Amino acid sequence: MNAQLAPLLPINTVAIQCTYFKKTAEKNWLVALHQDLSIPVRHHLSAKGFSGWSHKQNMLFVQPPIQYMEQLVAVRVHIDDCLHEHGPLKVVAGTHRDGKIAEADLPRIRDQIGEQECTVVKRDAVIMRPLIVHSSSKAIQTNGRRVLHFLFAPATLAETIPFEFCV
Repeated sequence: MNAQLAPLLPINTVAIQCTYFKKTAEKNWLVALHQDLSIPVRHHLSAKGFSGWSHKQNMLFVQPPIQYMEQLVAVRVHIDDCLHEHGPLKVVAGTHRDGKIAEADLPRIRDQIGEQECTVVKRDAVIMRPLIVHSSSKAIQTNGRRVLHFLFAPATLAETIPFEFCV
């Protein structure tokens, strides 16, 4: 593990998900304001508070209780530059501390707090909590921007929840 990242991740961390993003002229998307609320799991849990079950790309996902989501950390490793014109991640600072926020309230909160673009050069990383309110725009200029988005959990949490590592 990178020595600069280690202090920012949970102790005894476990990678539970890795998503590959690539914005090109043919695949140039925007992502509306949201919080990441779902995690990949191997099977259904009967534990209280797990809801919103769904299947995506042959994987089972669930929305766990917020106290689980609060322990997760995402690391976005940029393979390419991601400047304003490349449709970078935009975050509403501090909102990860507010738990699950009603979707209808997200624009108002963004307008009150403001949002910050996370522009980086290749080989840089953006570290965030999945609960932070975030979005991204379409790229104005596509450069084939590639990002590996890793989701990490404390090992003790991985012993409780049957995470399914997915790529």
